[in-house]
Amino acid sequence: MYDFSLPGRRPADEASAAAQHLLLLDAELYEVLVEQLGGEGPDDFLLLSDLSTTWGTDYRAQPLAVHVQRNSDNTFRISQHAPATQSLGAAWLISRGADPALFPIKVGAADGPSDVTSAQIEERMRRSTGRYTVLEHGTEPDAYTSWVMLHDSHPGAAERPVLLQIRTDSHVSESYRLREGSFADPQSAQQWLEDHHRTPLPPVAVPDRVHSQLTPGPALPPGSRASAARPAGRRERPAPPVPPTAAPAASPSGAQGGNPRRR
Repeated sequence: MYDFSLPGRRPADEASAAAQHLLLLDAELYEVLVEQLGGEGPDDFLLLSDLSTTWGTDYRAQPLAVHVQRNSDNTFRISQHAPATQSLGAAWLISRGADPALFPIKVGAADGPSDVTSAQIEERMRRSTGRYTVLEHGTEPDAYTSWVMLHDSHPGAAERPVLLQIRTDSHVSESYRLREGSFADPQSAQQWLEDHHRTPLPPVAVPDRVHSQLTPGPALPPGSRASAARPAGRRERPAPPVPPTAAPAASPSGAQGGNPRRR
C-alpha cells in the first residue's frame, strides 16, 4: 500500500491534512489498483478500490482516484475524486497528468470488457476529460447489471445530451459487456430503466469513430503498476456542476453518496 504518511513533509492545506488522516486511518480498506509514482518528480497518481463499499454479486468496490503533489517547500497536496466508474477515475487522473498507458484495455481478459464494442466505450471514457458529468448511477436488483447516467457536453449531443451506459457482468466469467444509448433528458433514461429494459437502447448521439489500440495496452511507465479494475455499483446521486449544455430536465441533487433511485 502507498505510504500516505509522506515522511518529512507536511500538508499544504487543511483539505490535504484531512485527506491524509482518512487515508491513513482506513489504510487496510484500500487496495491499490493502479499507481504511477513520480520517484524524484513531484506527482504520484493512484487508483484505489475502497473495500468498505461494495455492491453486487462480485462485491465491486467504490473506486477512489488520488493525486499526490509534493512541493519544493516540503509540503504536499492530496486531491481525491470518487468516480462512478473506474474509467471515469482514469479520465480524471489522465487529466491531471497520469500516463494513459496506466490503463490498458484488453478485450476478453479477466475483469475486462468482453467484446470490442465494450472496449471502445471504455477507451472513450478514459480519454473523456471534461466531456461527461455524472448524473446518477446504480445497480439493478439482479446484481449483475449496473448503470451510469451521464450528461454529454459534446456539441453533437445537444439534442440528446443524456448518455445511459449499461454494464452486464458475465455469470460464468469475470468479463463484462457495456452498451449505451442517448436520451433527451434524465426522465426518459429513468423511464427506460423503470421499464426493465423492454426496448433496445436508442442510438448514441455521437458514435465512436476512432478505433484506438485496445489489446493489449502499451508498456507501463517506470514506477507504475496496474491490476484488474472494476467499476463501482453503489447507488449514488452526486451533485454535478451545471453542464455546459443545459439539459431540458432538472439535474439530480444531493452530495456523493446521496439517495438511490427508487423503483
